This record gives sequence, C-alpha cells and structure tokens, in this order.
Amino acid sequence: MSDKPKILVLIDWYLPGYKAGGTLRACANLIENLQTDFDFDVVTRDTDYMESEPYEDIKANEWIFHENNVRIYYISKDRLRLKTIKEHLRISEYEFVYLSGMYSRYFTIYPLYYLALVKKFPNIILAPRGMLGLGAWTRRPLLKKMFLHFFKFIGVYKTILFHASGEEEHADIMNRFGVKTNVKIAADLTSIKDANKFPEREKLEGEANFIFVGRISKEKNIKYLLERLHGIKGKLHLEIYGAMFNTEYWAECKLIIEGLPSNVSVTYKGEFEYGEVDEILRKHHFLALPSPSENFGHAILEALSSACPVIISDNTPWKGLKNKEVGWDIPLSDQSQFENTLETCLAMDQETYRHWSKKAREYAMTYLKDRSARDLNKALFQ
Repeated sequence: MSDKPKILVLIDWYLPGYKAGGTLRACANLIENLQTDFDFDVVTRDTDYMESEPYEDIKANEWIFHENNVRIYYISKDRLRLKTIKEHLRISEYEFVYLSGMYSRYFTIYPLYYLALVKKFPNIILAPRGMLGLGAWTRRPLLKKMFLHFFKFIGVYKTILFHASGEEEHADIMNRFGVKTNVKIAADLTSIKDANKFPEREKLEGEANFIFVGRISKEKNIKYLLERLHGIKGKLHLEIYGAMFNTEYWAECKLIIEGLPSNVSVTYKGEFEYGEVDEILRKHHFLALPSPSENFGHAILEALSSACPVIISDNTPWKGLKNKEVGWDIPLSDQSQFENTLETCLAMDQETYRHWSKKAREYAMTYLKDRSARDLNKALFQ
C-alpha cells in the first residue's frame, strides 16, 4: 500500500473526455505531473462535456485503477446526486479534496454544502479555472451571483485554499471574496508529453493558414476574428476547430463568413481529440485566438510548442510576445491593430516566418522545461 498523501479530485469531466477543453487539461496535467508525489482518486461523470452517451468500454460506479496509483470513479447519470458525492467525502484517508471548477452543482456546490453541514473541513483546495474572471462572469451572471451569495453564506470559503493560475486570477478571487482570502498562485501545468520535433512549414509571401481552436461560444470570441477579415489584403485561409456550444452565435458567424471577400476562406472543421492537436497545428502558420480572457490558455502553449506563432488578446498570462518574436498580444479594443497584425503575418516571407516559428518553439520549450511551476503546484498540497 502506498504511503504517499492521498488526494480526492472532484471534476465534472475527465479523461478520456476532451470536449471540456482547458479545464479538463489543466486537471489532467496536474495529476500527470504530481502522481509520483501523491496518490490521486478522481471522481467524475461517465460522459464527456455536452454528451449524454457514456464512454465506451468504461464501467461506471466502481473504481478503475490506472497507472501510477491513479484511480477514477465514473458516476453514471442515474447515480449523480448528493448522496453519491457524500459517500466519497466520508472517506477519512484523504488529506486533501481538490475541486476543479467553480459552479458545478455536483462537484463543487454539493461537496462544499456537505462539508459545511457536517462542519468538517479537511484541506480543501478550489481551482476556479478562470470562472471568476470578467469574461466568464458575463455568461449567466444572475446564477453566478446567487452561487457566490450561497458560498459566502455557508462560510466555507474562509477555510479553503484557492488555487489561482496567475496574477489576474488571484485578483479576481480577491475581488469576489475579499483581500483576506487564502490564495496561492501556481501556473497551470503542461503535459509531460508536450515536447515535439520542430516542424518545417512552407510560407509564401502574401499567403497564410490560420487556425482558431476553441468552442463556438461568445466567450471564445470567434465572431470578433471573423469581423476583422473583411478588408484583409492577401490570401488568407482560416480553419476553425471546436465544439459547437452555441448554435445561435454560430449562425451570426456564418452570416459574416458568407459576406467575406474571395481572397478569404473560412472552414469549420468541427471537434478533434486532444491527441490530434499537434498534428493539426503543424498544418497552420498562425493561431488566432481573440478570447477576451484566458486564465492560462492551453491552446496558446500548444501552438507555440508546435512552432506556431500566436495572435491573442492582451488579457492572458502570455505577455510581451511581439518583443520575443513569438506572437502578438493585442487589446481587443484596438481593432485596427489586430487587422494590421493579420496582414503582417500574411506578408511574411519564408525566411522571416521561419525565424518567428523557431522563436515560438524555443520559447515554449523553455517554459516546458522550467520546473518552478511544478514545484508551486506541489506546494499547494503541503
């Protein structure tokens, strides 16, 4: 039997799922990086994000053993209730309970309610995963305000540790819960397997392939990107990858696409599994991701590690990219700067592009090899 500290992780969606995006990846990467130091038990749904059919070949409602002492308990829809969550929280051997996500009924609210009800406060760590930021707050704000009122009423927030992925999320937590809130900053971790060989790409002057990776929703702001393409000079092709989250929003995007000039082509490619991301990124010259905010931005790092420079907003942890010659972080209010940057990318010749591409790759590899983020995440549980 292992003598390592045991951690119970509660999360709505987990592997082999992939449609929940960065929230799922952040939790999976944390476990992957720290599983030699701790024993993790993961309790989650038996379906992927926005899916009703359970995973194939996975037994629900029983513990499944994975490598390196990681166990996963997939809860079926008919068993997903407070009673089931309570059964796992009653296990006394856990030294920490890690809640990944902010507003989940079953995996955040119910656990906190139960722990407050029995006045039993183990070492609870809550990772908001960007859900307290202004961008996320604009979606269903009334429900979120009600949750925060409940959260403060039961008082449990005073006894837990918040896991902030960066300075901006630290400020968001303080803004919602007060300056005395217990917060530690530890940047989201990346997969140990993220390193890859440098991909050579042919880049013609006046042409470029762009990629957008993110669910089709207002929070990811694909409409903003499409609106910037009307007056673009050069041959631009954009491929969009992501889950169809908001069909009404996509209908607005399609109207914009239909009105674009002939030198611009846009294709919606649908979803892809996480293991395919590097192969897909290698077929494109630039990532364009104008989401209003990202508490980390896994797609950004994945693009950089695939030697793909990025065009993003200035409201992410990735700053000063132009000076590093790896991309651009632009205020979304400056629409002309965003458009000019797209044309700068189009105008690059092979030699210039290869320089930026190599810089992007080197920048990502430096980040991936830095162990300080792992040490900070490990310190959350000490």
